[in-house]
Amino acid sequence: MELPAELADEIGIKGGGKVKVTSARGEFIAKAMVTRRIKPMMIDGKKAYQIGIPIHWGYRGIAEDEGRTARTPINLLSPTVVDPNAFTLEFKGFLVKLERA
Repeated sequence: MELPAELADEIGIKGGGKVKVTSARGEFIAKAMVTRRIKPMMIDGKKAYQIGIPIHWGYRGIAEDEGRTARTPINLLSPTVVDPNAFTLEFKGFLVKLERA
């Protein structure tokens, strides 16, 4: 998963380090890719960050755990909501919590 360098500094993560990503729906552990290309945003006077999580890993997932194939991590976190007008899934933007794993 990709995260801004400034956010990585704040939570003490280095490139290649493990990050726990949690939403209201689930959680997973990811390897951090620290980048300077994603900048923080100021929203209503507060600093906010954007992260990137790939959504396609092939039919077997990215890892096998205890003999069963892991699901795509984004599916564990994203809400199962469909836009009523376009009938597209709304998993492109939602809130998560990041912490060192």
